[in-house]
Amino acid sequence: MTTIQINQRGTLTLPKSVRTQLQIKEDDQLWVEVTDQGILLKPVLIAPIEIYTPKQLKKFQQDIEDLKENQDWLRATESSLEFWDNEEDDVWNSV
Repeated sequence: MTTIQINQRGTLTLPKSVRTQLQIKEDDQLWVEVTDQGILLKPVLIAPIEIYTPKQLKKFQQDIEDLKENQDWLRATESSLEFWDNEEDDVWNSV
């Protein structure tokens, strides 16, 4: 256990050994929670948010439509293969 001191601005410095152990780097954010045992600090993961342009959204929608068309084509192909895969056609295997 390590003792730390709070300065007059209310700032505290986490010892380097603690920052290293918890992989806390400069500008990382911590969640502060008051518990019955005292103060709890938890590292916070902040995920960036991507904002897409109308052009990008249109491209995504087109990609989805292309995938749907390919799925229909694959289903039709699979259905055709099942139709042609029958015992009557097996006679051609011996020719």
